[in-house]
Amino acid sequence: MAKIIGSFDQRGRPVIRIEGKHESILVVVDTGFNGELMTTRAAATLLGIGPVQRESDVQLGDGRTVRHYEARTTIPWLGEERRVRVLVSDHWVTIGDAPVGLLGTDLLAPHLLLIDFAERTVEIETQG
Repeated sequence: MAKIIGSFDQRGRPVIRIEGKHESILVVVDTGFNGELMTTRAAATLLGIGPVQRESDVQLGDGRTVRHYEARTTIPWLGEERRVRVLVSDHWVTIGDAPVGLLGTDLLAPHLLLIDFAERTVEIETQG
């Protein structure tokens, strides 16, 4: 059984690291996001995503619709290489060591997500 261990950031958000081609990125585990990954343009580069040109409209949690770029990449995920769809944002600005992406439910499925708010731990693991 493969497992990813995460934690909480300073703002109380569950976060994990995803390995990229050049460096790992910190992402928030967001069960309100039904995609696989959404990142900043800089984070997409760290994942090894080159120039992206296909555009897609995305409805945010606050109801706004914004334009993102779509790309595909392969990441190490729970002991396997997994091909994922990444939405790349030119409008998302991060400061310092803040998370640079969202991990959504399409990447979590069909795995088990355990968030322990008391212990401030996050675990994603395969089943069976």
